[in-house]
Amino acid sequence: DLSTDQTYYLEKEDSLTVKDVIATTFVFQTGDNEHLIFRDAAASIIYVFDRENGKLVHKWEKKGDVPGAFSMTSRNLTLTDEGRIVLVDLMMGLRVFEKDGKFIFSETPIAIQWSLGGSI
Repeated sequence: DLSTDQTYYLEKEDSLTVKDVIATTFVFQTGDNEHLIFRDAAASIIYVFDRENGKLVHKWEKKGDVPGAFSMTSRNLTLTDEGRIVLVDLMMGLRVFEKDGKFIFSETPIAIQWSLGGSI
């Protein structure tokens, strides 16, 4: 919710534990000339910060039974030349979003491929 007066500070951390539970931790994913994009490592939440002033400009999540949903099995994000966010979820397939979270496109594999060593 961007209407609150929350302040975010970016610090480098390997992990954070609070009362034996791993706490929400931003994981840097990618950036461009305008924005830095982070993901909550334990959830399907994306944070988009203004690169110049550090303010949060978008915060969104896609989980459950909604178009574009992705899970914690998602790999790192990347940006297209047009500034769209692309991710590959090992369970759900390819997902493409605008930075504000608008779902653009998905491609789901016909069958999830597995080997004895894990996903392919």
